[in-house]
Amino acid sequence: MAAAGSIANSLYGSKLSGDATAGLPAPAADAAGESVGAAAAVSGQLPRAAGDSLMSAAGTAFTDATGIAMLVGAGVVFTGAILVRRHLPDIRQKEPADVVELRPDAEAAVA
Repeated sequence: MAAAGSIANSLYGSKLSGDATAGLPAPAADAAGESVGAAAAVSGQLPRAAGDSLMSAAGTAFTDATGIAMLVGAGVVFTGAILVRRHLPDIRQKEPADVVELRPDAEAAVA
């Protein structure tokens, strides 16, 4: 999970930069690129249209980054499952050797 969070955080910052933070002072743009919460705090200090635009871009960047991080995680899990299936031995037996099946008429004879 920590790796997915790291991937998502890195992608969020890179996706939010650009048009959404172009008119912001450098400290505000840097803060908005750190997290959605910071972007919300920065957007509260901006005029309504600019704040709404920043929050929309932050939401989109967060959703995109989280989706990509989850796809990477799913790929890791899938790869792990393939490796386990391929390299671990199958220890299941087809039929246990010490089990004897009794026919229905043989059960009466035993009792």
